[in-house]
Amino acid sequence: MPLYAGAVVVSPQNSILCQLRDNKPDILFPGFWTCSPGGHIELGEEPSAAIARELSEEFEIKIKNLKKIKVIHEYKKSTRGIYHAFFTELDSPLDQLRCNEGQKACFYSPEEVLKLRLHPVSLKIFQEYLAQKNPIKCF
Repeated sequence: MPLYAGAVVVSPQNSILCQLRDNKPDILFPGFWTCSPGGHIELGEEPSAAIARELSEEFEIKIKNLKKIKVIHEYKKSTRGIYHAFFTELDSPLDQLRCNEGQKACFYSPEEVLKLRLHPVSLKIFQEYLAQKNPIKCF
């Protein structure tokens, strides 16, 4: 199965980096948003190195405090793959962000992110991030 790495990137203002995917018929989920940008893991590459590389290539940003959220296995044809999900902090000034892939990149509040038409795996990753950031307390 294909291997992917994606990360929820959080700014110092607690906003989330979101990317509007290209609207091309040859890509899956054209025109959908992702709040866990990333991409393919190269042969022999560690998932943590892959996400740092992908974020640098796509947005020209640096990250810090990378933490693993979960590994998600998807079996549907449209999302088939193994996704290594992370969250990380932005370690670059906001004004240095570039969008080298996709239609545009923006930072949104967590509440705004949930209103976007999200790629289904990105939504799962974001929900895992929210669950770990705000664990349910049982009394």
